[in-house]
Amino acid sequence: MAVAPGLAGAAQRGHVVQFYAREWELAACVGDYLAEALDAGCAVVVATPAHQLAFESHLAGMDADVAAARADGRYQAIDAADLLRRFAGAGQVDVASFEAEVGQVVRAAGAAGRPVRLYGEMVALLWEAGQLNAALELEGLWNDLARAIPFGLYCGYPEAPATGADQRAALAEVCRLHAAVVSTPSSTGRPARARATRSFPLDPDSPREAR
Repeated sequence: MAVAPGLAGAAQRGHVVQFYAREWELAACVGDYLAEALDAGCAVVVATPAHQLAFESHLAGMDADVAAARADGRYQAIDAADLLRRFAGAGQVDVASFEAEVGQVVRAAGAAGRPVRLYGEMVALLWEAGQLNAALELEGLWNDLARAIPFGLYCGYPEAPATGADQRAALAEVCRLHAAVVSTPSSTGRPARARATRSFPLDPDSPREAR
């Protein structure tokens, strides 16, 4: 995974990932990412309703007008589980349905020519359900879509120990499929807007070292 100098650099790199231990860490990092997205173009959030509220609360604390951004099409929030059900089920991902459903979301967001940044946690829902192969396939499909449509993508996974050999191998593959791992506030000790991304080896210990 390549080094990027900060969240802006991470967005330019494209597909980054954060492994978080505490909810506030995710809200702070993703909130900053979305604030930069709204400054430069538009933001799409594909998350649980609870995370949507946490991100929007963080944005409000930064004086971002989420209501105005939503009204003019610069901000969109989608329930991750609802969108996931449109193209995945029983541990299987339907490629054509992914391209139709998710591709339409990204294309619509960028229709006005604005840069698009997207936060997504559908992969994390699959991972938590034990559907590791489907999660990895979805990460690969995100990369395929990004080659066809330019956009930045930020994935969030709750941090958990990799207990089995299959899970450790899958976690290493998750790292390989991303350009960088986003460091959390506790690992850098920096103000929220100054967090950086770093490169790590393709190893299951990368999420822990990112902290």
